[in-house]
Amino acid sequence: MSELIKFTVKRSNWYRGQPAEIDENGERFHYGEGSCLLRPSDGEMCCLGFLARRLGFKAEHIEGFSVPSSIEYYSESYDQERFVESTSWHEIVVTNDNDLILETEREKSLTRLFSEKGYQVEFVD
Repeated sequence: MSELIKFTVKRSNWYRGQPAEIDENGERFHYGEGSCLLRPSDGEMCCLGFLARRLGFKAEHIEGFSVPSSIEYYSESYDQERFVESTSWHEIVVTNDNDLILETEREKSLTRLFSEKGYQVEFVD
């Protein structure tokens, strides 16, 4: 097996698991712009945003997009193509955005999920 691509998630800049509101029908929802690869309003990133930056994507190419497949500009590098063209990020997105799990559980799950895809994530600060 090839070596895992390593990247770092900086907790102080990581957008994840924000508490949901409950509407009049008892359905959970989030106000505002929600999770993005890179949020324009505050510069916070979901875990996939940190990976995108590690793979060489410029901030302006990932800003405001919620999933990698939305990215319109990327180089012809294998790593960037693989990131954008993969359709299997759903479980990572759901884990990142889940507001009902503990931080330790989120990080453990994301570490496992990224490892299965060939990435090694480290959470810092």
